[in-house]
Amino acid sequence: MEMASRMSSRSRRPYDASRRQAEARARQRRVVDAARELFLQRGYGPTTIGDIAEAADVSVPFVYAAFESKAGILSRVVETAITGDEAAPPILEQPAGRAILAEPDLAKRLQTIVRLARLSHQRAASLIQLVESARASDPALGALAGKIDASLRRDTRTFVEALPAKALRRDISRQEAADLLYMLSAARNWTALVEHCGWRPERYERWMTDTITRLLFRRPCQ
Repeated sequence: MEMASRMSSRSRRPYDASRRQAEARARQRRVVDAARELFLQRGYGPTTIGDIAEAADVSVPFVYAAFESKAGILSRVVETAITGDEAAPPILEQPAGRAILAEPDLAKRLQTIVRLARLSHQRAASLIQLVESARASDPALGALAGKIDASLRRDTRTFVEALPAKALRRDISRQEAADLLYMLSAARNWTALVEHCGWRPERYERWMTDTITRLLFRRPCQ
């Protein structure tokens, strides 16, 4: 009987561990969702970890164990918003992203990447603005802002480097093309045009596609 009891206990452990991990991930998702709402409603400074824990129905020690700090929470919130999934790698590193870069129809390739940028901005632009506005109050947010910027630079450079040699205008280098695409794709432009000037997201998307085509490509991508 004792041996049977030990075997039964061992057989339950993988299940119990898996269940605990799933529960921990669910609690972390609640923290991310609650923090997003509170940060956008109240701002970064006025929102405390206690506020976030209470809204997510978790303990404060759990929040510290999972995210380390308030800046760590905001970092996860922003990363989740940019990719659309907290567990997803950057889009251009996913199979779907690599397929976009291999699309032979340049117009379709550009339209797809602009659509993804638009969707990302809809989720994340207000949070990125929050990071920029609060970075002076928390050195960790300065590092987060730098990480976001570096990721955008990497993505735009990857897109340009994947273009065929004859796709770009003769008077522009790949580096210049990557710099211009980086500038145009910044979340601040979405914020200015959509949130401040009242453009509809569809208009922003059309403007981005048309502007990139005119600035970078040798002839219209049609």
